Amino acid sequence: MGFFILYSYFYNMFSMVIWNRIKRALFILMSIVLFYSSEISSQINNFKYYSIEDGMPVSTVLTMMQDSRGYLWLGT
Repeated sequence: MGFFILYSYFYNMFSMVIWNRIKRALFILMSIVLFYSSEISSQINNFKYYSIEDGMPVSTVLTMMQDSRGYLWLGT
């Protein structure tokens, strides 16, 4: 009977140690993922601004459409 109680005590302690290590590893892993997720998912947007000086009739674009050849048509 004493052996079973001692075995049960050490088994529970060992299980808690393993569980604490798993929780710590998951916390570290999730921290790394969250830290690098912004760099992984970032994208580079290239914008070109056109103004009245560049030949636009007005400075406000109301509609845009891209045709089958890739040309971008701007409605002012």
